[in-house]
Amino acid sequence: MRLLRLDDLLTADDAAVLCGVKANTIRAWVSRGILPVTAAQSRRNLFQAKDVAEADRLTRSRSSRARQREK
Repeated sequence: MRLLRLDDLLTADDAAVLCGVKANTIRAWVSRGILPVTAAQSRRNLFQAKDVAEADRLTRSRSSRARQREK
């Protein structure tokens, strides 16, 4: 397996595997404006690896803050 570069393009399925979530979660991030679409290929959205990493970081920090409020 090769290392990802920040400007590599990923499909929703690839991004989901990278983040440990389902592809539907990636699509939800797009619809909420958390993850920008970089390009489209044959009706499939493509995302830059750096944007996927940032969206993952943002959503994880939000979920950890929500868990802290529940305590």
